[in-house]
Amino acid sequence: MRESAAGAPRPQRSRPCCSARAGGALIVRDVLRRLQRGELTIDEAQAELEAREAVPSRPPMGTVVRRESARPRAELVAIAMGLVAVELLFATMFLWGLLDNWSQRPLALLLGAMFLTLGVITDVYRRGFLPDKLVVKRRREKILPRQD
Repeated sequence: MRESAAGAPRPQRSRPCCSARAGGALIVRDVLRRLQRGELTIDEAQAELEAREAVPSRPPMGTVVRRESARPRAELVAIAMGLVAVELLFATMFLWGLLDNWSQRPLALLLGAMFLTLGVITDVYRRGFLPDKLVVKRRREKILPRQD
């Protein structure tokens, strides 16, 4: 226990086994610092590293490692609603052109604009509203040529 400025004992903070940054690198640095200060012997440091599993093991395939929930911003909602309004405008004009016997060229342009706007709406939705996931996948083994 350390003592604070007021003289009262304050509990020592224990460091977590695994940190969000650099995985086991924080544990190794901590053990090395304690080894340099002389608080640990080499055998004790090796035993502590083995006990804490400084190198994290790989999770099984298909495990979601990181998932960040999407936070839709007001600008993205406004952009999406504006694009939906433009899509409805193109769809209305296309139906009006069909009923009014327009030629194929303006109808084709309106249909192309409809699909293009639909693609942009899908992209805005995917980027702004769906969560980001990192899934563990199997890596392929590298094939090295045999050297004789």
